[in-house]
Amino acid sequence: MKITTKSDYAMIMMVELTKQKKDQVLPLSAIADKYRLSLSYLEQLAARLKRNKLVTSKQGVLGGYLLAVDPTKITARQIIEAVGDEIYPVECTCPDNKTPKAKTKTTTNKVNKTLDSLRKYLQMHGGDIQLVEITPDNVVRVAFSGACVGCSAAQQTLEFYIKESIFSNCPEIIDVEAVNMGLADHTPQGIPL
Repeated sequence: MKITTKSDYAMIMMVELTKQKKDQVLPLSAIADKYRLSLSYLEQLAARLKRNKLVTSKQGVLGGYLLAVDPTKITARQIIEAVGDEIYPVECTCPDNKTPKAKTKTTTNKVNKTLDSLRKYLQMHGGDIQLVEITPDNVVRVAFSGACVGCSAAQQTLEFYIKESIFSNCPEIIDVEAVNMGLADHTPQGIPL
């Protein structure tokens, strides 16, 4: 998946907002200064995030933005879609079956289809799962977000169930690893997709 500048800046903004104490606003100028980003561009993105009820704002000299929802309930998908970007896999541009990537593309499609069937259940319970990567040696790495991140026992049960589902649908996969990429990590690379 390719992340646009718009989505990247929006995720930076959301991560910075997660670092604030409850009900503490953060002026966009602080984010713009810290990361050397365009303030006017951040204002446009903040307006979109506000329309999608991910952030709220307070006006005035001491005004700024704060999260409108619990950060553990926010996914990168929500942020990306809120700013008007779409999520789609980047397809291989090589002719079919002419490169080693053709086999990987088939495997990726099978893994994504398996994860899609599991995602419906996870989302009903406040969680989500995304494919992070499939390594050249056929190890699948997935990321949990939302309710899945906070409970280690639930995550272990999910990992087992997900491994079994992937192994049965994709026998070429040799292992499945979970990488914790919840927004609660407070790092830009820690946002789930």
